[in-house]
Order: sequence, then C-alpha cells, then structure tokens
Amino acid sequence: MTAYPFGANADRATTDRVHSALANSDRRAVLAFFETSPTQTASLTDLTAYVAARHSPSDPRSTAQIRTHLHHVDLPKLDEAGLVEYDARTATVRYREQAPIEGWGDFVAEVLE
Repeated sequence: MTAYPFGANADRATTDRVHSALANSDRRAVLAFFETSPTQTASLTDLTAYVAARHSPSDPRSTAQIRTHLHHVDLPKLDEAGLVEYDARTATVRYREQAPIEGWGDFVAEVLE
C-alpha cells in the first residue's frame, strides 16, 4: 500500500485542515483548475468562472455569490490548509506545488481499488 501522502512529519492539525478543505466541491474545483492548467497562478475572476462552469443548472447561486464565497471562505480555507497562497488584496491565487496534499490522488485511488 502507498504511504500516507502527508508523510511522517504531518501532525493531526495539518491532516484535519486538509481534510476540511477537501470536503467542499468548490474548493476541490479550485485545485482541479490548477491540476489541469499549465499555470501556477490564477485570478479570483478566472477561478470564479471555472467553479461556476462546473455547477449544475439547478444551483441557485449567481456567479457573484460564488465569487464572494470563494473570496471570503474557500480560498482562505485552502490557504490555511497550505494548498494555495491567496492574496486577498490582489485577488491572486498561487498553487503550492509542494503542498501537504501531494500524493493524495494516488493514495485515494489505491484505497478505492
């Protein structure tokens, strides 16, 4: 079995923050943006468009509401978990390549086999 992706140095608080961050589909969509994009940085506007495009037609939230939630909740939570760096002043997000989630996809895939 693959080693736990957080490594031996991860503490319980780090693990809990990452799990909490991944519990939301919009935050997972933000990470998917970076996994499928050649860039390591994005604007809040670009991420809002990406997340909004993945919502079902029955989602009652407007693009403005999605943007507001990303700005005030989702991106700060991803930042706190160490997955991205979010500069709220410039509305810029940088993906952290060496984030504590590295290897998580492989770990989950193996567990689900």
